[in-house]
Amino acid sequence: MLKKVLIAGVAVVLALLVVSYVVPRRFADACLWLKERRDAAEESIPPEREIAILKAKIDALEKDDQYQFHAVAKLSAEVKADERHVNQFRDGLAASEKRIAAMHAALKVEGLQVNYESRNWAREELKTEFEVSVDAYRDEEKQLRAKEAALAAKRQTLDVAHKNLRETRLLRDQLKADLETLRAELVLEQQAAAQERKVANDPKAAEAREKLESIRKRISVMKEERTLRREMKTGGSSVRAHEETKKQQEAREAYINQKWGGTVDATSAKR
Repeated sequence: MLKKVLIAGVAVVLALLVVSYVVPRRFADACLWLKERRDAAEESIPPEREIAILKAKIDALEKDDQYQFHAVAKLSAEVKADERHVNQFRDGLAASEKRIAAMHAALKVEGLQVNYESRNWAREELKTEFEVSVDAYRDEEKQLRAKEAALAAKRQTLDVAHKNLRETRLLRDQLKADLETLRAELVLEQQAAAQERKVANDPKAAEAREKLESIRKRISVMKEERTLRREMKTGGSSVRAHEETKKQQEAREAYINQKWGGTVDATSAKR
């Protein structure tokens, strides 16, 4: 079954490559169409659904963090165990150094017999023991340096892991806080939209708007009636328009006469 799926996947990829090589324009159009369909699908997802999906992802990240907690705790336990082992090794090396120093002091005394640890030793026997102890001490000293270097590296790794864990937890807390903020904003927006729909669909409000529109129309008719009565009283709009035109002409000629000294009538203009 897996083999068939792999063969089908390879066939699809090869087909896309052939299409992109033979008809690149069509391939680009197809990619654009797919992108538009994907964007339209994403935009059609309700905000509540997107928030739920984001919360599920954050919860999944929280579960992943548990593995990180376990890894850091395990590494911390290993560091503490290594610290105890290094301290014990260091204490043993200090005791060996003290013992070697005592043998060295005993060998400084002349004679075939030397006293060491409340007992007489043949010089050659104690000297052999001293040399063996010195060689062992040198090897253990190298081991201690290696253990200390390994412990220092593991401590550094633990510090980095602690830092990453703190930053991860901070990021998770920020994500959860932002998610709760988005959820609260969505609830407020939904409540406001519901209130607007309620007001818009309120029959009493619709009746009030209808009455206002009726009153507005009546006022408009009243204005028209008042204008019409004034025009009838003054002899009609044509007479009033002629009088207004005559007044404008007289005012214009007076201004021209004052500004430039004389007016221009129709006869002079034709000439």
